Amino acid sequence: MNTERKKIVLSGYYGFDNLGDEAILNYLVNFLKENNMEPIVLSANPEKTTKTYDVESVNRADFGQVLEVLKKSNGLISGGGSLLQDKTSKKSLMYYLIIMYMAKKVAKKPVYFYGQGVGPIVGKDSKFLTKFILKSTDMMSVRDEESHNFLKNTLKLKKHIDIIHDPVLFYPKNEVDKAPDGFTEEEVRFLDKRPVYVSIRPTEANQNVVNAFFKYLQYLKEKEIPVISFAFHPSQDTKITKDILEKFDNAMFIEKPINLEQGSYILAKSRLVVGMRLHSLILAASQTTPFIGVSYDPKIDSFVKQFGQNVVGDIYNVTGEAIIKESELLLNNEQVSQTIIVDHLEKMKFINDKFNQKLNTIING
Repeated sequence: MNTERKKIVLSGYYGFDNLGDEAILNYLVNFLKENNMEPIVLSANPEKTTKTYDVESVNRADFGQVLEVLKKSNGLISGGGSLLQDKTSKKSLMYYLIIMYMAKKVAKKPVYFYGQGVGPIVGKDSKFLTKFILKSTDMMSVRDEESHNFLKNTLKLKKHIDIIHDPVLFYPKNEVDKAPDGFTEEEVRFLDKRPVYVSIRPTEANQNVVNAFFKYLQYLKEKEIPVISFAFHPSQDTKITKDILEKFDNAMFIEKPINLEQGSYILAKSRLVVGMRLHSLILAASQTTPFIGVSYDPKIDSFVKQFGQNVVGDIYNVTGEAIIKESELLLNNEQVSQTIIVDHLEKMKFINDKFNQKLNTIING
């Protein structure tokens, strides 16, 4: 009997210090290890990835190394996250398609498309290539109905596609009475006040976003409610967030690197999360913290809809008044909001567990 562990290569936005994508990687690594499989991660920072997750990791941009690990593997998992879209850049879309092509057509290995959000893909050639590559995948799942509809109705992809949920939703709930290592006494005391957490990112409508959050933070100051933030994507989010928060003496911005355990603890201690970053909302839900979404991308709308909510606006039309109104509603009904989140999470976990069992059976036989 062959008991050798199956080697599975993981391809995603890994090694870029984006907390949301690292949370996805954490989930997938644990899933594979728990099912006696060996992860090999394609990373922008393989040394750090190896140290953090105790896995083999290679440089995602070294296609020679990538092909080498694909050939010695038993398959590729592409995902999760929002990998297939050409809004950020066509180059990024092509990268992930090339990796899937290399796995399937060059290394002759199965490709499992896992829990991704797909789109927007606007270029005609981008759509054609995406359909061409995805046709040959061995198993497909997406994280929302909008992605499913895009693949089926826009790309006319004739394949079975499971709809599951972003795996970060199932990150373990924190014990809020004990802070993880790495926090100062001042930070712990501040978190004990149960602040509101805000996630702000730069967009093409920066001034409107800044105005809306500034007005909301003025309201929180008047109500004597503290505010906290850290950057989910430090290289992008730090400046815009600091510029707003430093104007308020009831606000704290944690600038040092925050890991997944620390980040989830901050959101668990918060009474409310108002977020632009998708995984600030997802990680909030995992900790049953009520959340409000401000949309810069359709994936934000798709996620909040899964919990029976709507975004308070997009980057062009959001107002401080709209955030304040929704904030008052949730804060005045905090326990009801938490119960609704728990109910949704139970149903979502059942769906993901069922899919994971199917995936494990296909890989391990």
